[in-house]
Amino acid sequence: MGTQVVFKRRRCCPLAAKRLVDITWPNLIELFSKYIAVANYSSGNLAVFELDAKGLPKEKPQLKQHKGTGPNADRQEAAHAHWADWAQLSDSQKTSGIYVVDLGVDQIFWYPQDAKGKLGEGQVAYKATPGDGPRHLAIHPQKPWVYVVNELSNTLSFTQQDSKGHLTEIQKVSTLPADFKGKNTAAHIIISTDGKHIYTSNRGDLNSISVFDIANDGKITLAQNISSQGKIPRFFLLLEDAKKILIANQDSNNVVAMNVIANGQLEYSGVQAKIPSPTFLGLE
Repeated sequence: MGTQVVFKRRRCCPLAAKRLVDITWPNLIELFSKYIAVANYSSGNLAVFELDAKGLPKEKPQLKQHKGTGPNADRQEAAHAHWADWAQLSDSQKTSGIYVVDLGVDQIFWYPQDAKGKLGEGQVAYKATPGDGPRHLAIHPQKPWVYVVNELSNTLSFTQQDSKGHLTEIQKVSTLPADFKGKNTAAHIIISTDGKHIYTSNRGDLNSISVFDIANDGKITLAQNISSQGKIPRFFLLLEDAKKILIANQDSNNVVAMNVIANGQLEYSGVQAKIPSPTFLGLE
């Protein structure tokens, strides 16, 4: 069973805490307008809460349950919703909805949302190669392109979005250097606001950030692979105004600052902070 805690900005103490039935291991919370979407890893579902005037979740969320398995018996024994992100389609109604990435069933689901906030029936927007384990996605800021980082296969998929939310794979490349032979699982993905660069993290023997260039047709090329200066870079944050990337290295207990230099590539700044088991970074 999961618990959702709400804090007021600049206060030490929570305003509310809810014990959430049918939700376990909340993995990602995404805010949009007066709603929050929660991807729940262990229970394999999406929960969408409407917020009241104080910013508190109303009592009952809309729940969308995923079912299925994948070929990796250790990691895909059940559905595992790992990421949720709001998107707008290019149809005449400019339909809004939520993409939910499910690592356990190798699929991305699309849930349209109407003007009153009600979620429609989910549809499979994308089927990954069995065993890929899609984890997170990033939506291009100008084009109908969606990029998916696949945890188990250490790959990055470039997909084209149509007017109904379906995603067609155009290209798939490795997140790893060609000569790498060790063990690794891909983790997070971010796209720059100019739509020219993608960053992904690699956890395991490599422990690095991969930098990809995006061509005019949306295709991707690995341009750089640089050490994360720690172990298990689970998450990272792009600070474009400051020209920095902050990396949360979960198993080495440090957050590392990288400089973003020419052509979107990275260099170690020499600055890091000791933080116990960092798994997420965010801005107020």
